[in-house]
Amino acid sequence: MLRSLFAGVTGLGANIIELDTVGNNIANVNTIGFKSARVTFQEILTQNIRPATRPASSGGLGGVNPQQIGLGTVVGSIDSEFSQGNLRTTGSKTDLAIQGEGFFVLSDGLSQKFTRAGNFTFDANNTLVNAATGLKVQGTLADQNGVFASGALTDIRIDPSTVVPAQATTSVQVFGNLSSESDAQGTHLLQTGPLLATATAADDLRFLHTGADGTDLVLSTGDIIGLQGSVGGNSIASAQFEIGPLPPAGTQDGTTLSDLLTWMEGELNTAAAAAGGPGGITVSLAADGSVVLDNPAGNPELQDIKLNAGGRVAFNQIMLFGNSVPAGSNATSAATFLSPADQNDILSDVFNSDGDRLNFQFDSVTDTTSIEIGGTLGGSAITPTVFTVTKGVTQLSELVNRLTSAFRISNGQGITITDEGRFDVEGDVGLANGINNIAIREENNLLSNLGTSMDFGVITEAKDADKFAVTNTTYDSLGNTHNLTLEFTKRTGLNIWDWQASLDGNEQISAGETGTVTFDERGRLVSFLYTDGGGQISFRPQAAGDQGAAQVNITVDPGVIGGVNGLTQYSQRDQIQAVADGFGTGRLVDFDIDRRGVVTGRFSNDTVRDLARISMARFNNPSGLVRAGNNSFSVSGNSGQPIYSFATEGGMGALNNGALEASNVDLSEQFTRLVVGQRAFQANARVITTSDEVLQELVNIV
Repeated sequence: MLRSLFAGVTGLGANIIELDTVGNNIANVNTIGFKSARVTFQEILTQNIRPATRPASSGGLGGVNPQQIGLGTVVGSIDSEFSQGNLRTTGSKTDLAIQGEGFFVLSDGLSQKFTRAGNFTFDANNTLVNAATGLKVQGTLADQNGVFASGALTDIRIDPSTVVPAQATTSVQVFGNLSSESDAQGTHLLQTGPLLATATAADDLRFLHTGADGTDLVLSTGDIIGLQGSVGGNSIASAQFEIGPLPPAGTQDGTTLSDLLTWMEGELNTAAAAAGGPGGITVSLAADGSVVLDNPAGNPELQDIKLNAGGRVAFNQIMLFGNSVPAGSNATSAATFLSPADQNDILSDVFNSDGDRLNFQFDSVTDTTSIEIGGTLGGSAITPTVFTVTKGVTQLSELVNRLTSAFRISNGQGITITDEGRFDVEGDVGLANGINNIAIREENNLLSNLGTSMDFGVITEAKDADKFAVTNTTYDSLGNTHNLTLEFTKRTGLNIWDWQASLDGNEQISAGETGTVTFDERGRLVSFLYTDGGGQISFRPQAAGDQGAAQVNITVDPGVIGGVNGLTQYSQRDQIQAVADGFGTGRLVDFDIDRRGVVTGRFSNDTVRDLARISMARFNNPSGLVRAGNNSFSVSGNSGQPIYSFATEGGMGALNNGALEASNVDLSEQFTRLVVGQRAFQANARVITTSDEVLQELVNIV
């Protein structure tokens, strides 16, 4: 009987501890960083009533189990549960929550405590402390360069007067596209109407004009010209001439006026012979550009002779020879042929695009007149050039030379006369060489048609090479700013750019002021060179003779040679950009704490620097830690020594800035345990009362 009493008593004591533990868990349901505890029970000694026996070796009786009576229960352990708590956002940058393993390390100067509660703040001495206890957060401090060195843990103190000293610029990275379409251009002018000259037999049919009004005959390769009419009353058999190269170069009948007239002459003589005539018909080109058809005596009469090309009206209107060409007579074409003029043609014999001769008024004695050339060059009027033209002597080449000289054209192409007879003017590149308002007139001839015949249209305006410039702020050793500009100008016709460095103050560039950058045919960087052969831009930050900052030496980084990650040269337009290192003096204005526990300072010069790093610790057996109050733990003999590291390293979790870890107490679980503990306590109390009643009955027997 006494055993049941004592067992009930042990049950009461053990379940009271369970209720105490659950009550503490529930009380700390809103305690940040709190870790719940659990109670485990184990039975006390058991009393053997009868030992166990083995089965008989003879095979008779089997074995018998022991008879034992337990003597009650006792608390086996009270364990801390270090499961992850939920994170609660606070918005305070000094509130930190651990996501994963590890503890914050706190110190009172004598001993260390460990906690999961990251409610930190800075005290009056700018030391990071636990807001509730004042215990100082431990970590490591960075040096003035933001570098962490290994060593003992220390208090984290952020000095608000921290200053980042100025750092002189040493490198400027330049990137972007220098447009390949940036060449300087010269003025390109083309005469609106051609100059024409009397055609010769050797002239190409495809460039001929009619002398009637200067219209282009627009004959072209492949055109078919047919001979029509009759000889001696007999129609000429179908005869066709196809414009194009003669054999062996081609399979056609010819391209010159001579080829056409020779063919026509042969066809007429063939027809005359068929009509019984002696032949001898000639088709020739007269000095004035007309075609003469001569029919010798004894031949049949030629009637309605003409040439016809389909759709070529102007040509068809020239090659008409009247209704009849009797034997012993000749006929002339209805109009003359003109061809584009060239430099060897005589100026006084030239026609304009309307087929009108240039109406010079030559001196009756000297057979000369004067031509004046005017216009603008680079936006300013040129000094008029006047030269003498002699009738029947001065060639168009003289006008070409005079125009070239008047507008100071020095490029290789200059002024030419095209195959169509037009003056083609290619001025030198750049706005300073821009040509405009070309005016050519004959002096003292108010009725001259020279000016209107030599009118020019602009094909391309002159322009300077496009410049690409980028300005970047650089710093000297005292933190003073200097605006460094790099300007790039393309060399016309080359994949080479000239660059020049400049500063907008009284600084003096002592080296690396100019250079070149070269690209290959695929737009990739080939070289970036300095004219003086050095490798950097150097300048004195202040005027000569003044004391101040040290000389600044800057290396320009244009990207990888052969690559496209820096400067490139493609057709599209882009903006050149540059990024320079270096900075001025900066004072601490704010800080941030990242997931690695690094405290990074932000300074007034837009720089950042690591200031400190919060340390963490973990234990081989965190359940062995001793609760030290105030959400902290102390080392025990069974927890193992702390293993120090940093967040995200050495098995440590990451830190969440602006959040706290909530208690990991699960209320539903705790209420369940509370009910179970209550019922267990009641049951053990009932064991005691029942045992007491049984003992009372036993006493009553006596």
